[in-house]
Amino acid sequence: MEILGQYKPLEYKRENKSIGIMLNGADNLRSLISENMIEKSPTASYCAGMMSKFITGAGFENGDVSLSSKLYLNNTINKLLNECAVDHSKFSGSFVHVQYNALYQKVNLTRIPFVQCRFGLEDDDNYSGKIVRARKGWGKRTTKENFISYDVYNPNPETIQRQVELAGGWEEYRGQIMFIGNSSDLSYPKSRIEGVENFAHTENKMGEYYVATVERGFENIQIFEFVKSDNPSENEALKESVTGALGLESSGKVLSLPYENATDLTEGTKYRFTPLENNATPDKYEHFLSTCSTMIRSKWEIPVQLFEAVSGKLGNSSGDDLKVAQAMYNQTTAPIRALYETAFSELFRDYKTELSVVFEIMQYSLLAEDGTIKEGEVTGTEDVESSEYINAKAQANLRGSVGGVTAILAIQSSVSSQLTDYSSGITMLKEIYGYSEDVAKSILGTPKITPEP
Repeated sequence: MEILGQYKPLEYKRENKSIGIMLNGADNLRSLISENMIEKSPTASYCAGMMSKFITGAGFENGDVSLSSKLYLNNTINKLLNECAVDHSKFSGSFVHVQYNALYQKVNLTRIPFVQCRFGLEDDDNYSGKIVRARKGWGKRTTKENFISYDVYNPNPETIQRQVELAGGWEEYRGQIMFIGNSSDLSYPKSRIEGVENFAHTENKMGEYYVATVERGFENIQIFEFVKSDNPSENEALKESVTGALGLESSGKVLSLPYENATDLTEGTKYRFTPLENNATPDKYEHFLSTCSTMIRSKWEIPVQLFEAVSGKLGNSSGDDLKVAQAMYNQTTAPIRALYETAFSELFRDYKTELSVVFEIMQYSLLAEDGTIKEGEVTGTEDVESSEYINAKAQANLRGSVGGVTAILAIQSSVSSQLTDYSSGITMLKEIYGYSEDVAKSILGTPKITPEP
């Protein structure tokens, strides 16, 4: 089936109660179909790759520290960031699996492919406490044996301990999953390919057309007409002899048709060839391809200079134009980097070993061999950094500091002892530290309910 034919718009909050998930799309295959559309569109795959580079940038300072004792795995903080960036560029979100030790320290963090994850059913407060993973992918043949259910990220030691006990001990405990996305709640984000799926489909079909043209050696299709025999085997034998004489590579250039009116054929013959000329030229389709490329590129907000620099079509663009375009796209992707700076700062809080990582992503440079913005180079943020971005970076630095962590623990204690109202504690964590409401709730845990006198 055509990929575009498989695409079905999202239906708001559809459930599958037997599995215990919120469906992602009408058929629960929305993310997989989006990924297929991106991969089959040259422009979309390029755009997603370019965005992931700008999200990852040059990584975190000191972010190449290994997260595994098995060196061959090459599992570093920067690699984890890159894997998340690849998913975010396609699906506008990513999932990270967090495992703990008995001291409630984080001991292992890995990315789980976006297409494998689904949010669990929501409670009466529209909160989902589970994320369900299908390791072999989602589909009609997926069985419950392939599902793994994880708790949503919540680093509160009391919460972790309750989850461990429910799992049957630390050996059975699967850990938690953090969803990193632009929305404040656990809801499926929208892929950038949505809205331009028709243009992606057109690119794919145009590619198929060019392949078919090349395979027939740029020659016209020949119509092979023959006198139809009453004996079907004779008809098949004649067609096979013709295609066999032409050779395997040329057989696809021939369209065989039974000729009903034998009197139109030259006397004494039983068949004839008629060329079916194709007057189409590549120039005829250039407009379609250009329009498709422009529409798709606009969804990823990539400046045309960056697109043409890689494809070798700089034209009148100068090196300065490319630097400005790079700066523009660094600015465009700045909120996404801020999102991952915040998320990674939180993910590596209470890690098993002390880290010297600076959770501020160094911007990407297309012009540098190592991908790092050099001192004095235009970054696009010197004069145009938004107050939101500046604030987000400050909040990330605060969360990663000793004083910030101490203050968070103080808020936890104050709320727990009911010296501070639960909602006030949520507000402080959101406004001061930049946590989402869900993460803030998870930090504070379940509020205590004071019995009425």
